[in-house]
Amino acid sequence: MGKLNKKIFIPLFVLLLLVISVGVFSMRADYTSAELFDAKHEFSYGEQANQDLKIYQKGLKKGEKTPVVLYIHGGGWYAGDKANVGKKPGYFNKKGYTFISMNYRLSPVGNYQDQANDVAAAMKWIVDHADQYHLNANQITLMGHSAGGHLASLVALDPQYLKEVGLPLNTIRGVINIEGPLDMSDFIKEVPKYKSVYGKNPNVWKAASPSTYLGQQAVPPMLIISREDASTTKFVKAAKKLGEPVDLLTTHELSHSDLTGLIGTNENAEAIQVTNAVTKFLQANQLNTFK
Repeated sequence: MGKLNKKIFIPLFVLLLLVISVGVFSMRADYTSAELFDAKHEFSYGEQANQDLKIYQKGLKKGEKTPVVLYIHGGGWYAGDKANVGKKPGYFNKKGYTFISMNYRLSPVGNYQDQANDVAAAMKWIVDHADQYHLNANQITLMGHSAGGHLASLVALDPQYLKEVGLPLNTIRGVINIEGPLDMSDFIKEVPKYKSVYGKNPNVWKAASPSTYLGQQAVPPMLIISREDASTTKFVKAAKKLGEPVDLLTTHELSHSDLTGLIGTNENAEAIQVTNAVTKFLQANQLNTFK
């Protein structure tokens, strides 16, 4: 009788393992991540050093395409790295977004035009690989901190950068500028050390200023997050006078670095306020999610 039970038990056990394996495989087929459909999640969007990006993505259902937040780090145009993302990837993944953090050529190797071209090139990479990596190419929001906020705004307002890579101006669904300069003339006069990056020619400062291009073409929806700053307030007033969809969240407690570092956390009341404002902005400007 014991031998008979053993003969029956072993095939049943094998069958049970097979059923469990099929179930696990089915779950993995329905839910994927960057690691599952490609062995890596860091990619080059250009051939030069620092022209790379990292995809943060999880919990996707088969066939879904997610809206994208493309994050551009700060660092004074000469420092910083795409790894400086804080809690943002996990937070935005849970909200249904793919979070992509990019590097760009830093000064003195790259000037502001090279850096803006890098942002446009990273966007082109996203558009070209949208099907492969479950990305909604119609839902790309630029988010940048400090120098990265400046570059995001410049690419959104000066049409030359997207045109250079063959993308229409409406490829940018929205811009979240976290304390990035909008008028470089004002900024460099206030912080003269950045002449080491931008030089001493006021014409260059003007050409590098997102504010220069207000009124020349439609501006995508913008959320500007900043502490009290006269130059930023001036930009927002000018944009609103033109009827452009630009909003300002003025903060009072968080430091320059914490304005980005604490997004996606409940560290304090103002971190929660900033996180909620960013989330609301993304949701308000989101179309055809997961199509």
